[in-house]
Amino acid sequence: MNNFTFKDGYRISGITPQIAGEELARIEQQHGELKPPIVVDEARPKDALLHPAFEWDDFTAAELHRQNQARHLIRAVQVVRDNCEPQSVYIHIDKTGSYLPAETVVSRNDFYEDAYRAACLRIGEAQKALSELERLAATNQKSHIINAMEGLTNVKEQLALANQ
Repeated sequence: MNNFTFKDGYRISGITPQIAGEELARIEQQHGELKPPIVVDEARPKDALLHPAFEWDDFTAAELHRQNQARHLIRAVQVVRDNCEPQSVYIHIDKTGSYLPAETVVSRNDFYEDAYRAACLRIGEAQKALSELERLAATNQKSHIINAMEGLTNVKEQLALANQ
């Protein structure tokens, strides 16, 4: 029997990691694949073990979905100036919980530090994902992963040096 946990930073309301892991394994085995629509359908009955992990009030769920669409929209918009590479218009700042104009973020040290930390965290998450993939990969697949991990490590080191 496997012991399950949630990744760092994840909290799923109403269920334990063990229940989530076991139920997802059951669903994948039963259906031969694991896709979000299948998981939602399996969780729909009120007595389903995954039911508490979802918002079932349609009005609330629709509003939350629209908020996710708004996040996606805000992150998707870029500006192109003077034949330069496109750049993000807005950057999410954790401590305010909002997206601010990129110019504002880079002009204020506190916002810049917040955005910088978030970017470094994403690099760390990519390193963890590659490390996990490396552990699972066959020997002939590992060279690509090792190269990518070395690249991320170099980027992280350069960012640390630049931020000193």
